[in-house]
Amino acid sequence: MADKSACRTLSSSIHSEDLLSDMELLPPSAPATPGQKVPSSQAGTPYTSQVTAQLYASLHQSRQAEAQARSHLENQHSLGLSREAEAPEVDLDTLAEELSHRLSTSVEASTYRKGPAVESRHISEMENVRCHLQGMLRGSRDAAHGDAVALRTFERKDDDSFESDSTTALLNARPLQEVSPPGSLAGFEQLFPRYTSLRMGQLREHPPYADSHLLKDSLDKEQARRKHCERHIHALQNRILELQQQLAVAVSADKKKDSMIEQLDKTLAKVVEGWNRHEAERTATLRRLQTEKEGLEQALGKQTEAVAQREAQKASDAQRVLASVQSEVQGLEAELEAMRRERDNLKMEMSLVKARYEAQKVKLESELKVALEQRVTERMAEVHEESLRQMSSMREQHRKQLLELSGHHEKELASQLAQFKADLAEREERQRHLAEDYECRISKQQEEIRELQAKSRRLEMQRAEMMSQFQAMMKAHWNEALRLFTSGSPASPQPDTKAQQQQQQQVRASLAP
Repeated sequence: MADKSACRTLSSSIHSEDLLSDMELLPPSAPATPGQKVPSSQAGTPYTSQVTAQLYASLHQSRQAEAQARSHLENQHSLGLSREAEAPEVDLDTLAEELSHRLSTSVEASTYRKGPAVESRHISEMENVRCHLQGMLRGSRDAAHGDAVALRTFERKDDDSFESDSTTALLNARPLQEVSPPGSLAGFEQLFPRYTSLRMGQLREHPPYADSHLLKDSLDKEQARRKHCERHIHALQNRILELQQQLAVAVSADKKKDSMIEQLDKTLAKVVEGWNRHEAERTATLRRLQTEKEGLEQALGKQTEAVAQREAQKASDAQRVLASVQSEVQGLEAELEAMRRERDNLKMEMSLVKARYEAQKVKLESELKVALEQRVTERMAEVHEESLRQMSSMREQHRKQLLELSGHHEKELASQLAQFKADLAEREERQRHLAEDYECRISKQQEEIRELQAKSRRLEMQRAEMMSQFQAMMKAHWNEALRLFTSGSPASPQPDTKAQQQQQQQVRASLAP
């Protein structure tokens, strides 16, 4: 019982910091992607080489410790059988459980302190040395099975941890306690020099049980280290699975993005082609509209010049007709005044030249007849020419009026001839009728002048209306051109062209005599 209490005191005095002081953790590195499989012969980083060297050294020391432990156990097996009867049984299971509990607590605390830096460890190095590690462990397991005497106190199932070559099976396998058997004192000192230096005095105080305690402690520490490594490998495997899932999601997203980019490129090419086509159509439409605009401007200039010439011609014709009518009115007034004076003279001379008048009656009648006929003929020719000019210039609107006027003049001349043929006694009455006829003609000429003025005003209104129509048409063309420029889309100008042709036909019809 004293040995048992001493072992418990020794195990309780060992802290987690002392147990983990000689355990070197793997250096952190970026996890390898699933697509990047690192071969065994590939040269790694300095951390990778260092970790690999440490793993190989640790495995070599473990194998040496196993060989020494087997030889040591074979030599001391006989002594152990006799000693078991005398010495109290050491509660190794309790000590192992306590050490495992302390080691797990220390590992969890260390993991919690270091955080993600501990979790992000290299897996590629473990993959590189996995096969070698499995071979060594299987060799150790076979050797342990061969030595049934040395390993009968650690009977466990040995076919649960390394049945498969895959990393997942190794991670999910239950750790074996007999894989790393406790080594000798020299191996223990090499593995845990700090623990050996701290507890050397206490170990020397118990020389009979030093080897068994050291072997048990080495076994527990190796088991704790293995559990820690397996937990860490399991965490890294989970991390690899997460990264593989993320990589698969990223690859699928990249593929979707690539397909979307290709679709966008195709759509962009189609859009650019459509824009180029629309641009060519717009350029052709603009050129066609420009030519149409120039043609319309030229046609408008020609029509404006024609309208101006026609208006000037009509104005000159109206002025000429007005001047001729005014001169005729003045001549008729002068003639009327002369005839009045002649009438007065005739009245005064009637009593004096009555006899001579009778003699000259025939002569005067003939002379008056010839003069009147000549004057009437000349006047009829002038009126006829004037009526023809007015009919041609005013679209033959007053032809009937001029014919009636000429017939009226002929009737008046016939009545005058009849009056001259009747009697000289009725000359005064005839002169009065002639004066009335002249006054009627003057009123008619004035009425014609007013009609001409009204027609001139109507023509001016028509001209203003035509100018407004031209302005509206040009404004519509200009608005349509601006709309085409601003919109940028080709539009068929056929309806506007038809409307312009209709307007031009209306203008030509209104301008035609």
